[in-house]
Formats: sequence, structure tokens, C-alpha cells
Amino acid sequence: MLSTIEPGEGFWVNSVGSENISLEGTPATGSLTLSAGWNLVGLKTSETKAVTDFISGNEAKIASVWKWENSSWAVYLPGQDDGGIEYAESKGFTVLSNINPGEGFWVNATQKITLD
Repeated sequence: MLSTIEPGEGFWVNSVGSENISLEGTPATGSLTLSAGWNLVGLKTSETKAVTDFISGNEAKIASVWKWENSSWAVYLPGQDDGGIEYAESKGFTVLSNINPGEGFWVNATQKITLD
């Protein structure tokens, strides 16, 4: 059983049906360091954040940001002029625009980075 989540860590819950999950604690502060490759993370804020604001200044170091939304994937591709709209539509995905508190999401970093 998971009892502790480190600040900025994301986690995946596999369930056969809908579940309500209650979390307790204080939102973390400070920077979030990501390794090169795939990182499952969560926001360190209690406010919704635009994905473009979350990765601001690090766009060239991030290949993609993914989040599971309503039974399908949402993706943001900072290296593409349209943010991945054309790619997402061609694959049946949606475009990721916002990240909400309490949601885990995947960041594929091309190198080690620090996000605020």
C-alpha cells in the first residue's frame, strides 16, 4: 500500500472501476528536477497550470508531455509549431493544454532539467 508520495512525484492507479481517492497534505514548493527520459510527475501547486507555463524555458529539452484524460491520451509536443495538434488528431488523441492539481502526467525530457 502506498503511504507516502514525495513532492512532485506522480503515481498510477489501476482500478477496474471508478474510485474516489482522498489525499492529505500541504502542496510542495520549490523546483522539480527531471531525469532524461520518461518522468511521471505531479504539479507542486494547488492551482491549475497551462502546460506551456509548466515547461516554459525548457521547450527545447522536452520531447513530449502526456496525460490520461477521459479514457484517452492528451499530448503536448513543444517541438512542433502547432504543439502537436496535427499529430494528436491523426492518432485520435486530444491536445494537452492544462494540468490540474492531483493529476499525474508524463514528461519525456531529452536531458536532465529543472522546472519551477
